[in-house]
Amino acid sequence: AENCRNKKRNKYKIGFIYMTEKEMKVGRFLLNQIYLGDSLDIVKDIPSTSIDLILEDMPYNTTACEWDVKIDLELYWKTRLRILKPAGVIALTARQPFTSMLVMSKLPMYKHKWTWNKKQSGSFQNAKYMPLQIEEDILIFGNGRIKYYPIMKKGKLRTKGGSKYGSEVANGLGTLTMINDEYFPTNIIDDYPNCVSKGDNLHPTQKPAGLFEYLIRTYTNENDLVFDGFGGSGTTAVAAHKSKRNFIVIEKEQKYFDLATRRLDDERRQLSLL
Repeated sequence: AENCRNKKRNKYKIGFIYMTEKEMKVGRFLLNQIYLGDSLDIVKDIPSTSIDLILEDMPYNTTACEWDVKIDLELYWKTRLRILKPAGVIALTARQPFTSMLVMSKLPMYKHKWTWNKKQSGSFQNAKYMPLQIEEDILIFGNGRIKYYPIMKKGKLRTKGGSKYGSEVANGLGTLTMINDEYFPTNIIDDYPNCVSKGDNLHPTQKPAGLFEYLIRTYTNENDLVFDGFGGSGTTAVAAHKSKRNFIVIEKEQKYFDLATRRLDDERRQLSLL
């Protein structure tokens, strides 16, 4: 590991370095690193219109936990929209009532919503008073027509919606009908169950890396740049690395910064063995 606080040209502490600054920089930032600090401050040094996807799991302000603090949404949007590319996407996890607050705070930019089926609930203390909550929202924002690369799902072979070409096949064997087993995705994501009961989460609100990898692949191309200012345990960094996307991730708490950098280092080591 290398601490860039010792370098005059970079005032932020970062995680492990694997690429040269000359090859992988945006402004003063090394790409594919996790930075320690407050994202609302650090983001000021990120060049304008440089980010393809902002993927963040910010505090919902729905618990009494110390880290679950209310975000200044006016300041948040100001900082994020400056760094976002014209066709870029902002994907934010949320849950009611925070979902409604986020949508209404930037309604003209709201595009659509995914519902993540966690298949597990962490609110059993309320089971006698309300249905168990097993879903969270993923809200998509952007300017104009955003980038979107749907990941097709495999399903039952069908001819409906297929196309026919030519009325006969060679030797008069009959018509040829195209069949297809691929389906466009719905807005319900249920392939990535929550692992909260397994005891291996590094952060209280940690999301599955597979879920974030799915979102990254849906809204970006390889080598695009992903930003996360609420890095937590480093899920966005791990997912971006596995997807061959560049990233800048920021985490303000030393504890989670250390966990995230170790997690990213472990992921890199594992992939290097493949």
